[in-house]
Parts: sequence; structure tokens; C-alpha cells
Amino acid sequence: MKNYDPFRSIFDLSFALVLVFIFISAIYMRISKKYEGIIQQNMFRNKTQYVISEEDLFNYGEYRFKDKKKAELMINQAFESINKQVLEYEKITKKKKPIKNILIIGHTDNRPFAKSSQIKQYRFDYDNWNLSLDRAKEIVNLIIEKNLLDKYPNFNEIMILPAGKSFLFPNIEFVRDYLINVKGIKSIDNQNVYSLFEDEIWNYILINFSKEQINELIEYCNNTNEKRIKNRRIQIRLEI
Repeated sequence: MKNYDPFRSIFDLSFALVLVFIFISAIYMRISKKYEGIIQQNMFRNKTQYVISEEDLFNYGEYRFKDKKKAELMINQAFESINKQVLEYEKITKKKKPIKNILIIGHTDNRPFAKSSQIKQYRFDYDNWNLSLDRAKEIVNLIIEKNLLDKYPNFNEIMILPAGKSFLFPNIEFVRDYLINVKGIKSIDNQNVYSLFEDEIWNYILINFSKEQINELIEYCNNTNEKRIKNRRIQIRLEI
């Protein structure tokens, strides 16, 4: 009969515990890395953004602020929210992510300007492209005039890029509804449409839809007054 060696048993147990610890640590590191990747992916797409409705800033069909003081407060609120997301990212990942651009994007509905509208009296070719871009530029001018970015170390006026998208990129909520309930497209590349980012959905549409299908989509996304109101918006987002 072999002698019982308690030290040998303790050694075996300790060795086993070390292996378990290494295994758990490896899993933790892998999950942490994956989680960090997800956060970074969110940052790359449209998580660091803020949307302001038209009615909060402008009168219908106009690009001058209806209340400049309120507009300043709304834009300040937008950058406070976006900056909070950037700081949260840096806290979790312990990395500082350089920001390439701050995009100020104007969006409209797809209804053309009435010939009787005031702006048409002196700019006969004025359309939704002009309106969406002019609104974006109006916001940029206010940001620079009031030095609204000075209190945010992550942001700089040099990063600002105004853009006008007219009616071509309606609210993503209506786009998802169209894909699922009209076209019967519930997933893209084996991912549920509701789990996809805005950029991913538009990339799919622009590659796979014909011009006529895109026009049909845009009309669907503007077929009620409630939808048109939501489409008329300003989008402030970071380009990482």
C-alpha cells in the first residue's frame, strides 16, 4: 500500500487552481477585447451623434434660426451629450480616440418648395438641397461665433464639416419599417435589421436597390405629415 502524501495532494490542487485561474483570465481577456471592439465599432458608426428636430431651430422652409438663444442652448446640449459618450469610451477602453471630423448634416422631407414661398421670390432655383446645406452652415456659423467648442478638449472648430443631404436619407426608423413590412427584408447578412447600424442599412440599400426602388422607399418614408416632421432634422455626429 502506497503512503499518503498530503503535500503532493496540496501541490496537485494548487497546480489545478493555477490552471483554472489562467483559463478564466484568458476568457476574461477575450471577452474584454471583444467588448472593447464592440464599443469601438459603435463609436465608428452612429452612436456618437445627436439629432435636433427642425421645429426646435427653424421655421418651416427657412434656414435662419427662429430663436438664436434657444438654438445656442440646443447645440450646447448636443455637444455635451456627444462629449459624454466620448469620455465614456475613453474611460472603458483607456484609449484616446482621435476625431477626424464633426459632421453637421441637414435633412429635409421630399416635398418641393412652393413657388409662392418667400425664398423663391429671389432664388427661383432654391430647393431642399440648398435648404439642408444652408441650415447646416447656419449652425456652423453659430458654433464659431459663440465659441461653443472651447470647453471641450476633444473638439475643435477645424473638425467641423457642414453637409446637406436634402431628402435622400430619411429617418432610419421609417427605413427599417419599409424594409421589414413592405419588402419583407427582416435580416441583412444574417443580422436582424433592427440590430444593424444606420450606415450598414444604407450601404445595403445603395448597393442592392435600383433608383426606382430608392424613390419608392423615400416616398414611403414621407407619406404622412408625422413622418415628414421627423425627417426634417439636423444630425450632429462624429467621424472617427
